Amino acid sequence: MAILAIISIFLIILDFAAVINIDEPTSKWFWINSAIVVYFAIDYFRGLHAAEDKKLYFKTHIYDLLSIIPMGAVGKGYLGYCVKNEIN
Repeated sequence: MAILAIISIFLIILDFAAVINIDEPTSKWFWINSAIVVYFAIDYFRGLHAAEDKKLYFKTHIYDLLSIIPMGAVGKGYLGYCVKNEIN
């Protein structure tokens, strides 16, 4: 699991540096990153489902939850918000 996290971070760094593009569905990097995110999501929700105290699981695994939010969506949402507010 740690190796997947390292690969995912590496892909995000390369995307921010404009070396690769993980936001285009035609890119192999998009599919690799998506597969990693899906794996993390399955792992998180499997653990949440199995947890006896779901509130405690949510509180103690918040970083796991944040890891399944695609960075491209977050960045585009933020940039879209900024552009929208500049126009108005």
